[in-house]
Amino acid sequence: MKFLSALLVVATFGYTTANAAEHSVTFGEIPGFSESAQEGILPDVMRLIGASAGAEFGMIVQPFKRSIMSVAKGKHQAHLPFLNPGNGSVPAPGLAFNSTPLFHTQFSLFHRPGVEIDMSNLASLNIETELAHTDLFSFPTTGTSCIPCSLKKVVAGRVDAFLFANLDVIAIAEAEGITGLAETLYKRYPTHFVIKEGDTEIDALLTKGIEDAVQSGSLQEVLGPNWQ
Repeated sequence: MKFLSALLVVATFGYTTANAAEHSVTFGEIPGFSESAQEGILPDVMRLIGASAGAEFGMIVQPFKRSIMSVAKGKHQAHLPFLNPGNGSVPAPGLAFNSTPLFHTQFSLFHRPGVEIDMSNLASLNIETELAHTDLFSFPTTGTSCIPCSLKKVVAGRVDAFLFANLDVIAIAEAEGITGLAETLYKRYPTHFVIKEGDTEIDALLTKGIEDAVQSGSLQEVLGPNWQ
């Protein structure tokens, strides 16, 4: 019933109000999360946040790096999603994370069963990750644009492990019929919007939308198993 209520709020109010100022959000293109500005978990979440904050959000999907840079260039007010590594670094000069995380993303190491992963010595392993995330880690990783290819290399013993968001990897492995993988949890990252440094207006608007949606339980319902 709570989920139905959340959908009714979005369906009734959409992500616009008559007197609200228009704002713009760009999504990094992620299969299942942001297939288009109309389809995917992130557009659904953004419509909910807009309804909760009483604001109108225009939405667009772009390749991940281009999406981030469009915020840096002032073409859009916020990019979603981006993991906050917690070390003070930001995606690009002049950018910042919004104050309130939207959700958390669990990263795991996927490796062959029976292989022991020494978490204190990951630099000694041959680890691959998705291309846009190589700078997230303090140890060397090799970037790839083909996650199924990397998982098959792990199974074949050509690399030691693949490190990425666990729900994404599990879904891809199931879709591709890839078996013979074990999982070791690595780290849970807060997932934020990326905004222009000093843009207190959009930060406050996003904070209100997120906090209201969390308090009502609607955000958890829309995110489903991605709420961690």
